Amino acid sequence: GLLLGSVSLRVAAHCTTPLMVVRGDQDADEHHRVLIGVASDADTDALHFAFREARRRGCALRVLHAWQSPAAPHGSHAASYHLSRDELEQLRKGAETVSQHAVAPLRETYPDIDVHPDTVCLGAGKALVEASRNADVAVLAAHRHPRHIGLQLGPVTHAMLHHAHCPVVLVPVG
Repeated sequence: GLLLGSVSLRVAAHCTTPLMVVRGDQDADEHHRVLIGVASDADTDALHFAFREARRRGCALRVLHAWQSPAAPHGSHAASYHLSRDELEQLRKGAETVSQHAVAPLRETYPDIDVHPDTVCLGAGKALVEASRNADVAVLAAHRHPRHIGLQLGPVTHAMLHHAHCPVVLVPVG
């Protein structure tokens, strides 16, 4: 499909309320799932929106946190840099708690929602685009940085706006 145009990107970058972006090549199949990408507990407003959207649609909610193994520190030789199996396991366990921790305070508010916290070891943009294949709508927190000039859309948001397989809702936070 066509990539998003500059006007659409500007609207997405400067929206002050939730904004749904629907591209023309969206899959018409219903998957009965709302997808939300969660980076941290700073995404609470987007989580609330995703829970409400899942309730409105009468479907499940997949809460996805993506993480990657750390790269070699700058200036080190990649072949000489590696993490032990225990260090990698500790990182994995920490990453797995992000989505579970994020939804914990909302389970009581939304007891009727079938919630699936999930973690994948993959770049966030790629993981969310792939997960959007099985979602009716994807929700992302749009973090704003008031002192920055420009579009203020990060690489994950760009990837989703350009390549998601379902409509994307940006929920401004911060």
